[in-house]
Amino acid sequence: MTTLTTIIAAVIVTLQPKVTPERAEVYAVAIEQTARKYDVDWTLLTAIINRESHFQPYNISRTNDYGMGQHHCPSFYCGKHPTPEQKACLLDAVCNIDLTGQELVYKKKTCARKGKRCTDWVQMYNPGSKGYAQRTRALEAQIKQMAAKHRILVEHREVKPVL
Repeated sequence: MTTLTTIIAAVIVTLQPKVTPERAEVYAVAIEQTARKYDVDWTLLTAIINRESHFQPYNISRTNDYGMGQHHCPSFYCGKHPTPEQKACLLDAVCNIDLTGQELVYKKKTCARKGKRCTDWVQMYNPGSKGYAQRTRALEAQIKQMAAKHRILVEHREVKPVL
């Protein structure tokens, strides 16, 4: 497990104490991989997942939003009625985290095409929630502070005494 994965897992457990360290590690690996794959900041990805589902992979909202990133059908991923394979992916934590990364890239590109009409692409992730971007960015800042504290603890543990 990388140092970053350890830090992400610690942040997840700090945000959501009901998530076991073992599950947090699985989510942390997926978040780290997705962040690298799509060139998305892992702190933003973590903030969105925490805001959307509190790291509950089987969460289905009353508006038919699925999983960790609360993906809605129809969307860029599925039609009005997801196939069994799509539904399985939507409810699989690792697959859903990857979808969240894909959707963030899609929203960022869409916002860039809109130009000045788009003030914050994070708001596009949940356009029906007024102030979503502001609250998500505030949580992202808190996550960065948590990560800094956890990084110090992890690096302190990794220091080997000189004999």
